[in-house]
Amino acid sequence: MSNYKDRGMLKWQPFDSVIQSKKVVNNLSNKRNKIEQPILSEDQLIEFNDIITQAYYSNNIIKISYYFSGNIISKEAKIKKINYVKKQIILSDNTTIFYKQITNIKII
Repeated sequence: MSNYKDRGMLKWQPFDSVIQSKKVVNNLSNKRNKIEQPILSEDQLIEFNDIITQAYYSNNIIKISYYFSGNIISKEAKIKKINYVKKQIILSDNTTIFYKQITNIKII
């Protein structure tokens, strides 16, 4: 007969704490890298609206930067649809962007 006693999950607890601390460190670094949404002037908003309308009707490619979840994301795409009621645009890659998220936009 063997006197072997299995420790069960006890033998894995030190590794579990390493994994948990790694998740915490990653979450903290992600929170530290987040930025606040920029505040735009009324003139900038009017200019963005004009560029959006012009790019949509002339079917031009735009380079758009927008705020999402603490980060500024940049994309190049065509405007597929403009929803004036909800104040949002839908790009050719089916990304939906609200007007208030836009930080910069250019026609390429």
